[in-house]
Amino acid sequence: MIIKLSPRVKKEIFDVLEEFGYESEKDFIEDALRRRILELKKADFLANVKEIREKLTKKKLRKEDLLKDFDRFYHRK
Repeated sequence: MIIKLSPRVKKEIFDVLEEFGYESEKDFIEDALRRRILELKKADFLANVKEIREKLTKKKLRKEDLLKDFDRFYHRK
């Protein structure tokens, strides 16, 4: 895959390479992309947690009730 970057972004990458000791542009870009992917997955996970929390609150379920139910389910296996 070939990606063309703006001169401004290239300069920022070179500044970071030196400052933080990356061995190459490729190492920096792979690290940056890995971190961004992780951030996106985390944001998605947190959005799902919020949605679940809202649904449980709407049904007036308490955390203790959920844990008891999970414990019963887990020990049935």
